[in-house]
Amino acid sequence: MLITKTQDGVTVTGQYREIFPNTSFPASGPSDAWLEKNGFSRVPKSADEFAAEVRAERNQLLSATDWRFRSDLTPSQQWIDYCQALRDISSQDGFPTNVIWPASPE
Repeated sequence: MLITKTQDGVTVTGQYREIFPNTSFPASGPSDAWLEKNGFSRVPKSADEFAAEVRAERNQLLSATDWRFRSDLTPSQQWIDYCQALRDISSQDGFPTNVIWPASPE
C-alpha cells in the first residue's frame, strides 16, 4: 500500500513498510483511521495497478488447475469452461475494478 503525507511543503510518499519499518501492521497495512490520525492518506491505485493485481490473482487460480490438464488426465468440461472464464477475466466490462470471478467446479 502506497501512502503519502505533505507537511511543511515536503511530501513523503512510499510503501508503508518503508516509511514505518519497525511498526507492526496487519497484512493489509495500516487502517484508514490510523493513517488519518497520523496525517497520512492512501495513494489511490491506478487502473494499471488494479489490472496487474487482478491478473496476478487470475494467474494463481489458473496455476492451481494445471495438474488437471496433465497428459494422463482428461479434464471435465466444467474445468475447461472454468479456466476459459478465468482467461477471459480481462475482457469483462468492469475490468479491472469490478470483476466477477467464476466459481470453481467441485
